[in-house]
Amino acid sequence: MRLDPPRKPGAGPLREPDPDEDEFFLMHLQVLESLYFKDGSPVHAMDAIIFAYDAGIVPPTWAMDWLVPAFREYTDAEGQVELPHLLGLGSQGKGRAPPVRKFFADAQRRYKAQLVHILTVAFSVPIQDAAVMVWARENGVEDDPDGRRAGWLAEQYSRKWRKEFDKEAREGIDVTEMYVGHERSPEWRKEFIESFPSELLPPGLK
Repeated sequence: MRLDPPRKPGAGPLREPDPDEDEFFLMHLQVLESLYFKDGSPVHAMDAIIFAYDAGIVPPTWAMDWLVPAFREYTDAEGQVELPHLLGLGSQGKGRAPPVRKFFADAQRRYKAQLVHILTVAFSVPIQDAAVMVWARENGVEDDPDGRRAGWLAEQYSRKWRKEFDKEAREGIDVTEMYVGHERSPEWRKEFIESFPSELLPPGLK
């Protein structure tokens, strides 16, 4: 998830987050934290730092705990070590793709499935329709003219991600409740729905 527009350098000091005013920001960072300690992907830490920076708040300690030791070791070694390796982003060997590519791909798949989950659970959109809406929003309507990619997303959600999100909800991380749950304002829910192409919205959501 990205905030739009992004924060510009020189916009002023970052502030400590307020539990009430920044509730949504803190909940999103909580989701990223749980994912980071679950799978160890540095992408979640990067996302957290970027998200907090754009929100104008101090990045969470757990994300800085990933970043700062690597910077310290890099500067102590006067640049004689590979920074991507220290950050867990380096190649696993000659001729092999760096693991960060898989991290980013996994994060993108989860994000799209998460949007499908929110649409199906919170707005009662059928899974296939939700997958079409998500793929069009994230990649453009013209990117999937025959619907195969949306079909693949719907299948992945049904086979894997729905169970994963349900399990996380039982463990206290309910992404649907966090993003569009009963505590979110009607305006926020409306803004979420309007972020999808209007021509793809089911009649009950237009």
